[in-house]
Amino acid sequence: MTWIRSHLAVVVSSLAVVAAICAIGALYWASDKNRLAAGEPTPIPTIRLSAPAPAYELTPALDTTNPLENTEAVRTIRETYAASAWANLTNNNDFAQYRLYVAHWNSPVAGNGAPGKRIETDPVPIGPIQFTPVSVTEHSDGSATVSICTRDEILYYSPYYNKIESTGTYVQVQETYAVSPLTETERAELSAYDPPANFLRMRDTTETAPPVDCATVPVVTQTFGEWKQSYVE
Repeated sequence: MTWIRSHLAVVVSSLAVVAAICAIGALYWASDKNRLAAGEPTPIPTIRLSAPAPAYELTPALDTTNPLENTEAVRTIRETYAASAWANLTNNNDFAQYRLYVAHWNSPVAGNGAPGKRIETDPVPIGPIQFTPVSVTEHSDGSATVSICTRDEILYYSPYYNKIESTGTYVQVQETYAVSPLTETERAELSAYDPPANFLRMRDTTETAPPVDCATVPVVTQTFGEWKQSYVE
């Protein structure tokens, strides 16, 4: 009892703080409950507007006689790979193309863009992953299944040796991806960019496509034009 009497003021003060915290928490809970009951949506944060990257040029040119290259589905995959590679080359992912195509949780290349903390001796790709589209299956909901032949090889710049090297098995394999319209949440997040109604994003998929002998499919390795001028340590 002696300890309680001597510390009574502290105990009362502590209890008052706890009561105040509980009261504030109850108010927030009631507010959330009332908002949900009223049918008010939970606010979705808007991704801030970033300036577009310079119009990067890729060389050599692709085979324009392949009709699949003119589809929005294949263009989306090329834009996604290019934005990821450009982020690595410039050591920066704060540009519009990256925000639109790569920076979402289920992007097949999410995490491949450099966050601006790359070690200066790290090898850096000087072009996007190379591939040739071999089939596009469009669906009624605006999505599509895209099958590509891609080569397991990366052409990169080695700062340590100051030269271009390549790594990989050089084997060409078939891969399949999905592209689909933005979800309502994604469109709300990207509202600052005002993406067109038919804007697509590249996604991983468990869908399959008819098998293709990719060893017989030509695959062009592209690099960014004047890439050395854009490289950032």
